Amino acid sequence: MVGERWTQHSGTSITELITCDHGGAAPSGFAIGVEIPRGAIVEPLTEHGFAVFSINPKQLDRFRDRYSPAGAKDDRRDAFVLADWLRTDPHCFHAGRLDEPAIIRLRDVSRLEDDIRDEQRRLNNQLREQWHRFFLQLLTLCPSTDEPWVWDLFEAAPTPALAGRLSEKKTTKILVRHRIRRIGIREVRAILATPPAPTGKLAAGKLDET
Repeated sequence: MVGERWTQHSGTSITELITCDHGGAAPSGFAIGVEIPRGAIVEPLTEHGFAVFSINPKQLDRFRDRYSPAGAKDDRRDAFVLADWLRTDPHCFHAGRLDEPAIIRLRDVSRLEDDIRDEQRRLNNQLREQWHRFFLQLLTLCPSTDEPWVWDLFEAAPTPALAGRLSEKKTTKILVRHRIRRIGIREVRAILATPPAPTGKLAAGKLDET
């Protein structure tokens, strides 16, 4: 081993890695092994002329056993494993390449969209669980809890008691704003006015009676 350097996953540390003294050698003379084919580490290194090679993390798990039977993950040892494996088995790696800026932006936006969709799905599931406990009327109107017009109803009347007294004018305004035509105002008000599910002490009393 010629040398060792610890680099954090931050812009400052990556910049220091790129600009530090490499013994007078050009960046193209260095081969870097990583577990990811792209991202905030791969792209700047490739852009500055370093030869970056990626490997599937599952393959790294197998190769790690050559050095330690324990199998526990250790960043320092993994770095050594990557470097040594790249030296002895370069055919197992894939050379990194710098995508066009438009492709990078598109990939980032697509990843962000997926993250937002996953977060929205998670929050909808939490909301459905809460409505199932005390506000079944809203689930009758929207079983998936993902329609904004039902969110507006909930904001206007956050409890079953208030929903039962929600005015026709306000309910109509919400339906018109969201262009809801598949269900009429009378049906919506009738569903909101149905008796709520028993909760708290009342529900506990019902269970005790059984």
